[in-house]
Amino acid sequence: MARAYLFMIFLGAVIAAMLPSASNSDRAAAAAERSGGKTLIVASRGGRPDGSGESLASSVVSGQGTTLDRSPDGHFYADAQVNGITVQFLVDTGASGVALSAADARRVGLPFFNTEFTAVGRGASGEVRGKMVTLDRVTLGRKSVEKVDGAILEGSEMSLLGQSFLSRMGTIEMTPDRMVIR
Repeated sequence: MARAYLFMIFLGAVIAAMLPSASNSDRAAAAAERSGGKTLIVASRGGRPDGSGESLASSVVSGQGTTLDRSPDGHFYADAQVNGITVQFLVDTGASGVALSAADARRVGLPFFNTEFTAVGRGASGEVRGKMVTLDRVTLGRKSVEKVDGAILEGSEMSLLGQSFLSRMGTIEMTPDRMVIR
């Protein structure tokens, strides 16, 4: 079961890494306008995995929760804090857990060595390797969750925000263009 869950996370990360990027400034401005200005626009400091420095995430935090706009590539992205450090995630409601790329794991201060990676699943390209971890705290908007199960995946370029975090947030509502996490 754990291998299947990690395979799903890895596959999602590989697909996300191959998708085209888009600017979020227009989406963020539109979200602020829709909310009547009573919001906090959350932007990434971490930048994109390709090094361009531009975040794909567009989120608005209000008393109603965190609203994410669907990116032109069809996915939802969120900038969340892991142990106090901003990480850009692909929100994957179908993933069982949180998966961090090795680069993001290093940035948030998780100790690991590549020699600790073991086979955690099998994908189309072969063996999926990683290390299971527990994240002290993950924060999205104004809500935090402690002791979140996750994995550091070898070769992953995008971190995924899955059910080990999302299921502890409250409710998730989706429309064709928006996801609201309360």
